[in-house]
Amino acid sequence: MRRRWPLLLLVAGLVAAAGVAVLYLAGGAWVARLTRARLPTLIEASRRGGGELRRVEFTQAEVVPWATLRWSPIAAEALPPPSRRQPQPKPVRVRAVAVTARLRGVWPLRAELEIDGIRIDAAVSLSAPEDVPFGEDDLDVPLDRIDNGRVVIPDIALSSDLRGVAKSEIEALRHFFQEGSSSRPITLSARLHFRLRGVPMTVRIETLHQNGQSQLRINRSDLDVLSGRYYRPLTPAEKDLIARHPVKAPVLLRIKDYAERNARRLASLDSAYREDPTRHVLWSYWLARTYGPTFAEEVTEAHEIGSSNSTRESERDRANNRLGREYAAAKKTEGQVVHLIKTDNRVAR
Repeated sequence: MRRRWPLLLLVAGLVAAAGVAVLYLAGGAWVARLTRARLPTLIEASRRGGGELRRVEFTQAEVVPWATLRWSPIAAEALPPPSRRQPQPKPVRVRAVAVTARLRGVWPLRAELEIDGIRIDAAVSLSAPEDVPFGEDDLDVPLDRIDNGRVVIPDIALSSDLRGVAKSEIEALRHFFQEGSSSRPITLSARLHFRLRGVPMTVRIETLHQNGQSQLRINRSDLDVLSGRYYRPLTPAEKDLIARHPVKAPVLLRIKDYAERNARRLASLDSAYREDPTRHVLWSYWLARTYGPTFAEEVTEAHEIGSSNSTRESERDRANNRLGREYAAAKKTEGQVVHLIKTDNRVAR
């Protein structure tokens, strides 16, 4: 009997190896069938909160050592939420090189999901307030495409409730995209390609993990190039602030551009409008109306901190910034604000 043990162990080892080989060679077909059967659950889970997935397809699925599943390449179609400007939005097509799921824990059961090589070729309009003049087409900054994208969602708690797990993770991603931060250790990176005044531009989005938060960032050096396209280039402090607020960045840049354009236009039409005071009041007014007085003050202070103004000039600018926030708090219309810039003795000229 003792002599048979080595033979039995060898046979058992060969059977186990054959089983593993069969799993990795034939497991892909099984994973593909199971995935296609459960895709409707994933699509249904995406329909909470506006935009939704409409279609997800992949060419092949495979089982990769160790405890890893991979689907590639991926093609999906998503429908953005409707807006006043686009009541019937067009579907957006998304591609990815691969989606990889790795087992990261058995008790409790946990996994990590990685989506690599994300590309969106269709133009995507960036979200903006719908009742403001700086959201119109002439100031719009649409994305031409997004590429080189990568998303990693670690520490996914798995359970038999696949729909609940999918809803939870989709909601976490949606919050991350909308707010620019998350308590989940999500990683996102991508290149955004757009046109600013007809000039092709690219900025990189990155993720910073700090103090238990995942925070989206614009690559700081990319803002040096973008800044040169503005009539008044961004100060270093403004670039730092915009880099920290990538979700708000498109609208912040629109407001800046809008205030500069209108200040120059009004000054050219009527000598009672001095360009600098008009710009600061309008800029601060729209910042406060859009994001509230606290963030508006943070933005305008970033400009003053990095500017080359004298102490007297900065004091004048801050006074006009305060006045703009006051007009916003009083719910003045833009027309009323323009009139007050001309008639209000508190405007520092």
